[in-house]
Amino acid sequence: MSLSKKLRIVDSAALALVAGTLGVSALVYPRLPARVATHFDAHGVADGFSPKVVGAFLLPVIAAAVWGFVRFYPRLLRGDARARALASPLAEVALMVVAFFVALHVVVLDVALSGASSGGRGLALVLALFSVALGLVMPKLRRNGVAGIRTSATLASDETWARTHRFGGAVLVVGGVVGLFGAARGLVVVPVVALVLASLAAVVYSYVIRPKASRP
Repeated sequence: MSLSKKLRIVDSAALALVAGTLGVSALVYPRLPARVATHFDAHGVADGFSPKVVGAFLLPVIAAAVWGFVRFYPRLLRGDARARALASPLAEVALMVVAFFVALHVVVLDVALSGASSGGRGLALVLALFSVALGLVMPKLRRNGVAGIRTSATLASDETWARTHRFGGAVLVVGGVVGLFGAARGLVVVPVVALVLASLAAVVYSYVIRPKASRP
């Protein structure tokens, strides 16, 4: 399969997810309560509400906007920056982010339609699986200013970028697995903390391993 055909398939899948989600939201819109839960505490209990038009359409719109940025911003770059960005699997990253927001939206709609007070298990599961997926794609990213662990250390060196993303990918997968245990108990805080700690560890690692010549 050619690269261009693969990109078309991946992009089509992302857009189909967005369109399908908007369609489902439109279908269930009349059944939604006037206020939809859009924020949840560490245990997944709803503690913030928005008008139903926001609850029904905000996350799919955000997903579409992020997809557009990731897919089209690299085309505005020039020279090596453009080449490196286009050589990275940004289409897959964009699809993954779209799937993440769509999955969150499914949880929001489920809570709204079922009348449940908690979406903890679903939210935790989505966050944990997103961390694992992010970890698996990290090592495939080339140095770019669009997606990845973008620190002054990683952006200055291909080697530092590559090593940091291998390490970051590994800790994100581990964090995601830990998050799955939190998901089993409906604790949203576990995958959130695991994701944040894994990301911070990767950032610190990038500065620890950067070439001595580039250190202040």
